Amino acid sequence: MRLSTLLNPKLIVCPISSTEKGAALRELLKRLCGIMGQDIENDLVAAVTAREKFGAFTMGHGVAFPHARTERVGRVWVVLGTHPKGVEFSAGSDGAARVVVLFVIPKAHSATYLQTLAAFSSLFKNPNHVEEVATAGSAEEIWHYIDGTGVRVREATFVRDIMGPLPGALAGRAPLRDGLDILIASGADVVPVTDETGTYSGALSIRAVVRKGLHSYLSYAGSPAVLSTQSPFEDFLKHHGDVPVSEVLDKGVPTLAEDTTLLEAGMTLTRLGRNTAVVLRQGKPVGLMKLADVVKRAIMPRMG
Repeated sequence: MRLSTLLNPKLIVCPISSTEKGAALRELLKRLCGIMGQDIENDLVAAVTAREKFGAFTMGHGVAFPHARTERVGRVWVVLGTHPKGVEFSAGSDGAARVVVLFVIPKAHSATYLQTLAAFSSLFKNPNHVEEVATAGSAEEIWHYIDGTGVRVREATFVRDIMGPLPGALAGRAPLRDGLDILIASGADVVPVTDETGTYSGALSIRAVVRKGLHSYLSYAGSPAVLSTQSPFEDFLKHHGDVPVSEVLDKGVPTLAEDTTLLEAGMTLTRLGRNTAVVLRQGKPVGLMKLADVVKRAIMPRMG
């Protein structure tokens, strides 16, 4: 869809009356609350101000993207404001923003925000677009100019679009050997474990099995001197398969909602240092999401 369809001309302030950041943000938020018909201006000002304390989100060419997440809204709101001299968002010659794009976002993750932010960033990478918008004489002129650029908001890709199937079903009371059979037969590195209602309770992973097996094996052996007289580690695991899966759960396997965007999924897996996440729908496992799948989906369209 076109970027202009997400921008309400009534939420374009041209020009902002103040060059001071706090006053400018309050003016934009006052306009938003008037359109929303809600008296939540002070709450929104507090949310935006708290976020700005972590540092202004600006890009070159005099553009700023202040934003805040709050429970007081149920959708993404965009307010655009301009000032010919610039609003002082940060110190230095590049700190004045002639174009301010303010986002007010629900606390729950919103793919619309990320995709819209990317579209605005793409638009304003061109300094000519910044100049035209910053010097426009009216909100309508700004809206028509942005519409005329033809910039589009890319549709987000969600985890549900590319997640892989579950390797199998495994109850917490099942013996470890059943879990090992599924891991080996499927080639997966993670198998979701559920309770009697089918609700996700954890995951069995290759990592957890090896950790449990080594710990038990070394404890059983007693000392390195005895290791040579004991059965190999592989045999130890094979002959101790009656341990309940619930005792070998990997607490570090991340979970993702199926409506998580691909970007957020990749960030989560990378941050946690894991290759696979369990995808949940209303608390029940419905698939697996691998970091490799995220990378493939990201680069394949560029290679086509």
